[in-house]
Amino acid sequence: MIRVKKVRENAIIPERQGNIEKSSCIDLTVAKVSINGEYAEHYTVYSGNTVKRVVNFLKGDVVVLHTGLAMQLPPLTEGWLMPRSSTFKKTGLIQTNSIGMIDNAYCGDNDEWMAVMYATRDGELEIGERYLQFRTMPCMKPQDIVEVETLGNSSRGGFGSTDKENK
Repeated sequence: MIRVKKVRENAIIPERQGNIEKSSCIDLTVAKVSINGEYAEHYTVYSGNTVKRVVNFLKGDVVVLHTGLAMQLPPLTEGWLMPRSSTFKKTGLIQTNSIGMIDNAYCGDNDEWMAVMYATRDGELEIGERYLQFRTMPCMKPQDIVEVETLGNSSRGGFGSTDKENK
């Protein structure tokens, strides 16, 4: 069981969408946005019966997506927080640390789940839209760490060397 507490009034409690065999993550919506360390004010866009709350950002901005939620994960699990596959295409935002690792101890009443993003172009976000997703993973089992003189294996040649022959 994942226990969820709203930290912000407009936060949306996540629900698993679709079949577990087809969707391995749970989507999260954005309740608030910070840009370069300041909370961003949204403006309202009306289109027919649709009302959108929109925040603009500029290329180079550091944009923090606040989910408005604090969560307590099951014992011995950790949360992996990442953008949805469409987030970059829609917004030009990339997550600065690739994924957010949220350890099990981050579960206080005000421990809001957030993602730090970098704006690669000018753009906009809609408050309440699903830009993030998370999944739980088992915590790494305890491992002994031992210093050795040699690992006894041949070297592969560095990053990006999988398809290269060692010489």
